[in-house]
Amino acid sequence: MMNQDLKQLIYCSVSFSKGGYTYYYRTEDVSIEVGDKVVVPVGPDKFERVGVVEEIEHLNSQDVPYPIEKTKFILRKWAKEDSDRTSDEFILLDNETHSAKIRVWGEIKDGCLKISGQDIGRAPDDAFDDNEYEYFYDFDSYNTERLFKLLSDENDDPVDEFISRFSGLFGIKALREFCEENRIKYRFFSF
Repeated sequence: MMNQDLKQLIYCSVSFSKGGYTYYYRTEDVSIEVGDKVVVPVGPDKFERVGVVEEIEHLNSQDVPYPIEKTKFILRKWAKEDSDRTSDEFILLDNETHSAKIRVWGEIKDGCLKISGQDIGRAPDDAFDDNEYEYFYDFDSYNTERLFKLLSDENDDPVDEFISRFSGLFGIKALREFCEENRIKYRFFSF
């Protein structure tokens, strides 16, 4: 039997946006390569998110960059069936200010709206003592349908209307206010 200290562990650095902060995940899938899209659990509820493998390290247990017992596993390589259609992904904000680079994007998967945001720079560092802040809004299919019905009539594309109303620097704030006014529920988490 191989000693745990001698066993090579595979640690992957995974990012959720181009040039974004990376997070460590483990895998036992030796076919995963740098540049592969992978599905990983994120946050306390372990929501599935798609990320990109930026770096792979083969390490002994005493050399790992993050505790073995706290490191989540990559669930699988991303496959076409993990996304309804690429056109269901859209950008709400991609902006750089003097204090932060901010990117917010959304996707509709299995009838559910998912919004992801990432702030990098001095502003999140001042607020959270970390130069990156990532946040997620997840709507179940019922609340996604309600949201889109309220946004458009039968002749409008609800996604286009959503992008029109909730893009820009204050788009997420406007979305939260709209959801509160209309009792539309979503789950929020950040790290």
